[in-house]
Amino acid sequence: MELVFIPSLEHMAMVKLTTRICEHPDILPFTNNCSTRTEDNLKQFFENANEIIRLPNSLQSIGFLILKAVCFEIFFWRKRHQKALCFTTVETFMKFSWRSDGTIHSSKTAKALVTDENVPFCCRFYFACCHFLENDILYLWNRFPIYDGTELFHSPSSIYTIFSLFLPWIESGFSAEFLANEFKPTYFSDEIFLDHLYHEEVSLRCFIERLPIDKCIDWLKKITKRQYLDRDLAHFVVCGSLRNQEIAVFRENATIALLIFLRWPLQSMFVDVAKHLWNYLSEEKFLLLLNYICDEINVRDDFDYSELFQEFWRDSPLSYKEYVEDKLENTDDEFLNLKSILRR
Repeated sequence: MELVFIPSLEHMAMVKLTTRICEHPDILPFTNNCSTRTEDNLKQFFENANEIIRLPNSLQSIGFLILKAVCFEIFFWRKRHQKALCFTTVETFMKFSWRSDGTIHSSKTAKALVTDENVPFCCRFYFACCHFLENDILYLWNRFPIYDGTELFHSPSSIYTIFSLFLPWIESGFSAEFLANEFKPTYFSDEIFLDHLYHEEVSLRCFIERLPIDKCIDWLKKITKRQYLDRDLAHFVVCGSLRNQEIAVFRENATIALLIFLRWPLQSMFVDVAKHLWNYLSEEKFLLLLNYICDEINVRDDFDYSELFQEFWRDSPLSYKEYVEDKLENTDDEFLNLKSILRR
């Protein structure tokens, strides 16, 4: 069965409005610290933002929720790219590119940054490599300021690491065959190679998007098993490109996959994905997922987690329910929220 994520028209319309709010010069500084703001501060922020793009009263509630989600998108994107961003105050130059569902299109965002000559050269080269932007890598490569033999070696160590990793691909003429079969150095295991890519902030999505479908699925399975599957990769998996191989990827680590589908904006797919993963989810992990959803009920308002919890519980095998009930019966304080919700 094919699993495809399709956001609603209302969702896409609200995303378009709220991303415009976040791009306003008076609003953008807020996103640097949005994860530390209190709910009251967030509401005050939304009221200020609503002065810029006025929403009808009937849309203000959902507008506030999506605005928060979009702000966190920016925060987590910056956090994921903190190594590259620490080279400079590059935030001042950034303009984010958005998908219609409210997720950041990382490669298009990187493309805009890479082509901005106000951004320091090393930062542009780093982002071009990490997002596999062949034309930009070549353009910058031919203009790399190493004529005096010092620029590269006096750059931050991460630049040299990226340079070393991508040099063979550059020298291959950006060969698709090389990327599919030889990009991983022979002295790395698959696991160490993935660790290396992740540590250097290389976009795993941009990597697997450039591979033949069989190699793409193979690497996605390894990424999931290694616990590097993230929301951006899961988003790619459910965008209709994998020819019904979505579950083959997610079953490599069902718990990690389901946790990702509790993240905005993929929550609407959580129950459907879970239906295909019962055979790969242990009773212990089921209990942990239930407890995690309970925590989301108490702290998140960007989705109806109570309804999601009830549907997940109803669909679960009888033996899983019995395991949870037995566990709750024999523990005191560990699962208080879960006990409370199940006994309502």
